[in-house]
Amino acid sequence: MSRILVNWNLRSVHHDYDKLSASVWIRCMQLIPYLKNLGVDSTINDPFGPAEIQIFIRNQNKQAQKLARKLKKQGKYIVFDIVVNYFDEAENIDGPAGTSAEQVSECRRMVESANLITCASEFIRQRALAHHDNVAYLADSISRHHFRFRKKSADFLKKPLKAIWSGVSVKTGELAKLYP
Repeated sequence: MSRILVNWNLRSVHHDYDKLSASVWIRCMQLIPYLKNLGVDSTINDPFGPAEIQIFIRNQNKQAQKLARKLKKQGKYIVFDIVVNYFDEAENIDGPAGTSAEQVSECRRMVESANLITCASEFIRQRALAHHDNVAYLADSISRHHFRFRKKSADFLKKPLKAIWSGVSVKTGELAKLYP
């Protein structure tokens, strides 16, 4: 059986999950070993190599758009993975985070080059369907190797209750109001 080869187009590459965007780690880096066991080999940031499938993760700026158009003209299959609703402009009530008009514009231009849009939520999939007809919801994965420890019943009785945030730090302000 022949193996499938995909290339992941990332803005930055780290093999240390502490130095990489959580969404890029979850939607790319931790999947690579799993996919390998299924017959899917991966390269990273090698768009002009032999991979016929090109996946763009958290990568929609002008350089990514230009690259996607060029690769599509060469007959490559372009997958654009979206983890945030970049289809609607939105302001964050408490700070600078949100979705800018520029991000919406970048997203829509990237969608034009894609053969397939993959989305991190059903909500984003529904929004993407208004702009493309080949859209799939691909739930985030959880690495059972990394997250292999289990809590015991007694762990839940410890006080105070602790919250853990997995994501970008700018959004922690929203959670800070809930916990001292």
